[in-house]
Amino acid sequence: RKKSVLFQLSSRAFDVDLEEIVKDDKIIEGEAERRESKIKTEMISNVQCTDFSMSDPTREGVSFHETTYKPETGSLRAVAEVVVKAWKCKDQEVVLSHDLHWIRDRDNSQFSIRSEAKVSRLDENAMIVIVRDISERVKVFEAEKKVLFETTSRLKDAEANRFTRHEVKNGLLAAIGLYETLCDA
Repeated sequence: RKKSVLFQLSSRAFDVDLEEIVKDDKIIEGEAERRESKIKTEMISNVQCTDFSMSDPTREGVSFHETTYKPETGSLRAVAEVVVKAWKCKDQEVVLSHDLHWIRDRDNSQFSIRSEAKVSRLDENAMIVIVRDISERVKVFEAEKKVLFETTSRLKDAEANRFTRHEVKNGLLAAIGLYETLCDA
């Protein structure tokens, strides 16, 4: 089951300075800086939530379900920033990378999620933005990169050890040969 959230943004949301959103995207994960979304709560209206599943055995295709799921305003504002960023792109289809930052309403804790937004522009005044959480994919990629680095380092160390052993062995054999030649003389 997936969750879908539909909402409208007021025209004031699109007056937000894109440079500030892009600059804030570069906040390093784990940094103690807390930031508020550039999109204010009053700029978001008509929030609708649905659950849907792609593999409903009783029907063909997609089935939608009524839901009581209500997104937090902080996370909704973070996703709205992606929509504003996507709206400023004039390409027909584009994939954006964006860090969603928000402060949870109930316990005032800060969240940061790496996301990917696929933007499909339908016409001049309509678009579809699909936002996916890619945090796990990024963590897996970083872990794979670390394993590859460590494996490469181990292979280089093993090659250096083989070369050193070869050179030491050749030096010892040459010394033994020289010693035997001196003893015979």
